[in-house]
Formats: sequence, C-alpha cells, structure tokens
Amino acid sequence: MFDFFPSYPKIKRRTWLMLLSSSISLVVHGQKSEALLKQFERLSGSSPQKAMQMVDSLAAIEGIHDLPGEWLELMRAEALFAMNEYPRAKLNFLTAGELAKQNNNLKVLARSQVGMAQCSYRLSDVKNAIIEAEQGLRYAKEAEDISSEAKALTLTGNVLMNQKDFAGALSYFNKALEIHAARGDSSQMAANLNNIGNVHLESKEYKEAEAYFNKTLAIDSALGGRSYVAGDYNNLGLVMKNRGDLETALKYQMASLEINRELHLPFGVAGNFNNLGNIYQGLGKPDEALRMFNDCLELADSLGYQSIKNDAMSNMADVYMEMGEYERANQYLKDLVSSISQIYSDDVAKKLTSFNDLYDLMQKENEIRDLQQREALNQVRVERERLWYLAILLMVIMMGLVVVWWMRTRSLKEGHRLQLDLQHYQLKAIQLQMNPHFLFNTLGAIGNYIEEHNAGEASRYLSKFSKLMRNFLEAAEHSVTTIEREMTLLTRYLELEQLRSDHSFEFEVTADESLYGTALPSMVLQPIVENSVLHGVRKLTDEKGVIRVHFFKEDEETVCEVSDNGPGFAPKQESKGKHSSIGMQLIQKRLQLLSKESGQSLQLKVKDRKEGVRGASILIYLGSGEFKSR
Repeated sequence: MFDFFPSYPKIKRRTWLMLLSSSISLVVHGQKSEALLKQFERLSGSSPQKAMQMVDSLAAIEGIHDLPGEWLELMRAEALFAMNEYPRAKLNFLTAGELAKQNNNLKVLARSQVGMAQCSYRLSDVKNAIIEAEQGLRYAKEAEDISSEAKALTLTGNVLMNQKDFAGALSYFNKALEIHAARGDSSQMAANLNNIGNVHLESKEYKEAEAYFNKTLAIDSALGGRSYVAGDYNNLGLVMKNRGDLETALKYQMASLEINRELHLPFGVAGNFNNLGNIYQGLGKPDEALRMFNDCLELADSLGYQSIKNDAMSNMADVYMEMGEYERANQYLKDLVSSISQIYSDDVAKKLTSFNDLYDLMQKENEIRDLQQREALNQVRVERERLWYLAILLMVIMMGLVVVWWMRTRSLKEGHRLQLDLQHYQLKAIQLQMNPHFLFNTLGAIGNYIEEHNAGEASRYLSKFSKLMRNFLEAAEHSVTTIEREMTLLTRYLELEQLRSDHSFEFEVTADESLYGTALPSMVLQPIVENSVLHGVRKLTDEKGVIRVHFFKEDEETVCEVSDNGPGFAPKQESKGKHSSIGMQLIQKRLQLLSKESGQSLQLKVKDRKEGVRGASILIYLGSGEFKSR
C-alpha cells in the first residue's frame, strides 16, 4: 500500500555536468572537503534524498575532490540514518569504521561508532547501543572530536530516559547541550532541547515540555531542517493530546504527517498514523481511528517496525472493545500476545547466547593470563642466570619477590571477581528459566478460559493479560525491583486467576508504609503465590478461598508472608520447608545464589500452624533491601 523506498533515479547528463562543475569550482576556490561536508550537513536536515544523491555524485567523480573513501561511506550512512533506514545505515557506519581503522582516521572512526550506537537504539537494541556508545565516546576523546563526544552523551541520556531514569537523562542532555552551545552548533542544540522536552513529556510536565519543543521548532525552522520540523510538530501534538486539547493536537499531527510523506520518511509516517488514531478515538470518531491504526499496522508490518506494530494492534483492540465488537477485538489481542511472546522468546535466546559467549571469554582470558604469568617467571629466571655479582643478584631476588607478591595479590582479586561474575550469570540463567515458566502457565490459563467462556469475557481477560505482560516484560529486564512494583504485578496476576476461577477466592496484597521504596529481587514471589492458587484455594470445596500477601519488617530485614486457607502442606513437605514444584525449586536456587552474591541471608521457610488449623503460610526473608541491579 505504501512505497517509501523508491529507487534513486538516474541522474541526467545535465545534472551530472552541474554537479561536476560545482565540485571543480569548490576545488578551484580552495574550499574542497570542508565546504563539501558543510553542504552535505545542510542537505541532510532539509532533504535526506538530495544528500544521498550528492554522495552518489561524489563517489562517481572520485579524484575531483579530496574526500577519502571512509568519509564518503560515513556521509552515505548519515544520509540513510536521516531517511530512517536504520539497518542499511548501520552497515555503512560499520564499513566507514573499518576503512577509518585502516587509514588511522580517528575522527571518522568516532563518528561511525556513535552512528552505529544511534542505529541500534532506534532499532530497540538497547544493549548494543550502550556498548557502541561507550566505545564511540572513547574514540571521540582520543580524536578530540567534541561533536561526537556530545552525541555519545546524548545517546546515553536517551537510554536512561528509556529506563525511566529521568534525572540521569537530564544530566547527560544538559552536558551535551553545554558542549553544542559552546561550539555554536545550532542543529545539535535543537536536538538536545528536543530530548529535554521529551524528558518533561515522559514526566507529565506538559507546560515545560511545550516550552522546550517550541524552542526546538524555532531553531529547526531557521535552519531549514524540514525532517526535524516534522518531529517537532509530532511532539507538540503529543503534548496537546495529553493536555486534552485534541483539536490543536490534530493540527500538529497533520502538519507532521504532510512533511514526513513529502520527504518519504516511513518511520515518522507510521508514528503519525498511530498518534492520529489516538486523537480520533478521543474525539469520538472510531471509524477514523480504525483507519489510521490500520494504515499504521500495514506500514509498520511491511517495514519491520515491531514496537509500532504492537501499539497499533493494542489500540485497534481497544477501539473494537469500545464498539462492542468483541470477536474482532479478541483476534487483535491474540495477534498481540503472539507477537509479544515471539519477542520475548527471541530476547531469552539472545540472553542465553550472551551468557555462553561471556563464559567462553572468561575461559580464554584465564588461559592468556596463565601464559603471561609463565612468561614473566621465565624472564625472571633468565635474568637471574645472567647476573654475576652478588649485589645485583640480591636486588633481582628482591624485585622478584615484589613481583610475585603483586601477581599473587592481583590473582586473588581477579579470582574473587570472576567468582562473583559467575554467580551473577548463574542467577541470570535461573531467572531466564523462571520467566518462560510464568509465561507459559499464564498462556495455558488463557487458552482454558477462552474454551469455557464467551468471546466478550475472553476479550476482557486477554486485555488484562496484555497489560500484565507489558509490565512483566519491563520487570524481566532487571534483577531488582521495588515493593510497589512487585505488589502491582502480584495484584494483576491474582486478578487474572480470580477471573479464571469465577471469583472462587479472595485475596489481599498489603505492606507496611515504612517499606515503600524498598528494593528486593524481582520474580521471586510470583511462583509462591501461584503455588497458593494451584495447590491451596483451588482445592477448596466447602468454603471460599482466601490468599493474603503481606510485607513487613523484622529485625531490620524485609519479610513477605504468603498465606492461604487451603489444605496446607503434607507433613513430609512441611518438614522439608519447600514444595516440589519447578517454580519453588527455582526460587530456592535463586535465593541461595542471591545470598552468596549480596552477603545477606535470603531464605524461604514454612510457618508452623497450630494443630487442627487448616491452611499454609510461607515466610520469605528478602534481606535488608540493599541490592544492585546488574
């Protein structure tokens, strides 16, 4: 339906002659590469397609200008990035970096590395974006390239904003803004003002966000960067939508869409469609909203923009539910769950591969370290054999003792660090087992519910599950959470189980106020609560089930008690203090490893019950709340 990647037309003979004449004129007047680069930067902001045509022309008339091959590859990559073609841009940044290494061109190397980081971030590959940004920052400092250094700082701020660390993000954006202001780089100043506006938008500080976006719009308009102006209109539209001024929001989004279509920027067009759908939905125009969401879905699917595609499916399901068309809403929610599950599985595979690669790397580093130690000892032995005089011999022996002591101390420290790292990766491996365990159990519950209930109830059930999964996937990225987030996750899980069992049980999730904000390991409590549902209240036939989850303080230690009025543990299970389910076994293993890593006593105990009293109660000791996310 949409073709936003037209092949670049062949340049006619007259155009070739004009470009050739222009390039020769630049050389004659002594402007050469510096003037060509400035001309390219102006075109990148106003018309990325013309910037690409300029690069193709320069490549065809090699010898007329003095731009090396790595500069041409870098310019091609930056033009592709401005056109939102991030996979192709990353390949060209990689090629430019390799050529720069061969020619020892540190400036191009720094810009290429930072460009790769920006592409990874736009493609939602946050892990590689961080690694590439750190490498780019090192190259930029070595090359004294202040512009690339500021871009690396900006990208780090974007990563922190993505992780909801707004204070940290503002710190990096302000550092980058200071650098660009000192250099008088208006284009990059606008980019950082836009980033600061986005931080305020995410923090729901709409007045401050609007002020920063208007500053950005003024600079971009003056510079003629139409693609950036489209982004500014889009941001102002989001601000107005959140402030409730939907008519003004509609005008801004339509203005942004017009520019993005004119410049053939598919990523921006897809975002405009999605935002326009939300605005029409708020204006009570469901047909217009569905048309926009459908256009967004088709475009995002054809280009592989998975996150925008998922948002569009979720929004379409919401509209159909509001219209009472539960079967169609149910179909979109099923597609959304399938898409999220696939992303999750791919992410698990990547993490497992990363774990294996890191383990192999540690093994190789140990072998290299052993060889280096043997070589050092051999050098000391050779030096001893060559010494003839007693005074020199004594000096060498003393130096040898100092070296051995130093190497021994370093070896002990390194061994301790490797042991901690190994424990950390063991924890990660266990968490990667736990996450699919929860996911597949919940998907199985949804399948059963759909078979047993009507389409409307199943759609509402899937909607709740979709919101739970969105929070769960965010929590799975971190090894540490807070009590408030854990309470929210447990509440939503129990609501789903309560719906599935036709409200055959009640539940209560509470915490002492003094514990709010306290850190604790993520994904520890859910399998225990699931155990209370499946092996506790589900087996009751004579009374209604009750599950209670309560966080409290005991001797400076955070404790969570999970209790139910089910049949309780068998005597054999109670004496062992654990349940035989896979989820409970994984929790026991994870608590043991966390105890070793943090130096705290994390354990699970079965609370004694009075004779004749039915039910089960489990105490989970979660330490003092001092955990670091790795």
